[in-house]
Amino acid sequence: MKKLLLALCLTLMGTGAFAQDYYDSAEGGDWGVGFGLTMGSGSGFTDFGFQLPKLMYYFTGHTRAEFTYEYFIKKDYTTVWDVNLNVHPYVIPMKYGLSVYPVAGLTFVHTKVAVPDYDTERDGHFGFNIGGGLQYDITESIFANFEAVYQYVNDFDRAHFALGIVYRF
Repeated sequence: MKKLLLALCLTLMGTGAFAQDYYDSAEGGDWGVGFGLTMGSGSGFTDFGFQLPKLMYYFTGHTRAEFTYEYFIKKDYTTVWDVNLNVHPYVIPMKYGLSVYPVAGLTFVHTKVAVPDYDTERDGHFGFNIGGGLQYDITESIFANFEAVYQYVNDFDRAHFALGIVYRF
C-alpha cells in the first residue's frame, strides 16, 4: 500500500510539468472553508467518515495550509477521529481547471474501543501525513478535491482517501 501511494504521489507531481497555462485565481491571504467524505484503511481496519471543518489559508497563490477534523463512523465497537494540519507546498495548475499538489503534515489520531461488558479503551497518538491531491476548479471560488494521504502513526498506520468541496474567499 505504501509503494502504491508513493507511486501515485510521484505521478501526480510529475504531471505538473506539462502545460501550465491555466490561470488559478487564488492569492496570498485567501481563506477556504469546506467539508469532505473520507475513508481510512489500514492496520486491518477500514472505516468511513467525514471531514468537517476543512479550513485552508493561502500563503501565496500556490502554497496553502489546511486544517481538518475527521470523524469516522463507529465500526466494530471502535470510534476513530483525527485532527490534521497539512501543508500543500505548491499547487501546480494544469489545463481545464485541474491542479495537482503534494501533501505533508502532522496528525493526531484518537481511537476508542467500547465493547459491552468490558472496559473502554482509549488511545491517542501523534504522527505525520504524506501524500498528494487533485483539485478541480468548478468556479473561480469553488473547487472539488481528492486527496490520498498515508498517516504514519505508532501502531495505527493507515491510508486516507478524501473527496471534498471548498469555497475560497
